[in-house]
Amino acid sequence: MAAPTQTFTKSTPAVAPTGAPVSADAAIATLARLEDRLATIERVAASLEPLAGVAATLPGAVAMFTDTLDGVAARLGDAGVDLDDRMRSVLRAVEVSTAPRAVHGLASLIESQLLEPSALAVVSQLAAALASPGDARPVGLWGAMRALRDPDVQRAVGFLLAVAREFGKHLAAGDVEACRDRLDAPDTRLLEGVS
Repeated sequence: MAAPTQTFTKSTPAVAPTGAPVSADAAIATLARLEDRLATIERVAASLEPLAGVAATLPGAVAMFTDTLDGVAARLGDAGVDLDDRMRSVLRAVEVSTAPRAVHGLASLIESQLLEPSALAVVSQLAAALASPGDARPVGLWGAMRALRDPDVQRAVGFLLAVAREFGKHLAAGDVEACRDRLDAPDTRLLEGVS
């Protein structure tokens, strides 16, 4: 049996849940607020409808992505690539490169003058000379003395002597040991002012 419905008109007084009479204007205002909230809920529901379609296709997309990765892994395996071994190598490289000693060493390298353009130019030229040294046959003492008459050899020897002189100054000042101690210290701070 259906509950009797009451129709509100301006002449019918409404009753609040507490039993107190409610004015018709208050009841209409309450109904208007409810209608606004229902309209908001309908707008939100309408805007979420496209997401329902996406959610319905998501399992298929994940399955397709997984199948693609499986196919790539199978082709790499057929080509002789061991993905498990590669992943272990990558993880080992990450472990080694993020170890405190490696990070401190990298910070020291960056802080040093080795990455200055002039130093990089020298290292680049040294690498080029190492890659193609030309005729590198054994040379005795007299051959070395004869080679010192070559202007290119004289420039290289002069450069090496200048580097040796500067390096000797750093050795005498204890800079090399201080740098080594700083790299070996477990609590070395990479950035000054970090607390």
